Amino acid sequence: AVVLKWSKARKRYERQGLLIEEAIRLAVIAHIRHTKTKYDELISRGYYRYDARSLVQPEVETIVEQWEG
Repeated sequence: AVVLKWSKARKRYERQGLLIEEAIRLAVIAHIRHTKTKYDELISRGYYRYDARSLVQPEVETIVEQWEG
């Protein structure tokens, strides 16, 4: 979906890009990370978020590929 934003200066809507699709993709990735991996367990064991995300990223990518078909 294309996102439009009203420009006060130009008094018209301007295209802002495909923000909604990207937001949905990020939400799906977050869902996978929290429900299909050990990410939350790693966080509770004291891992930094960046490190925990790096550890589960291959698994997340595999699941995303499976879901995309």
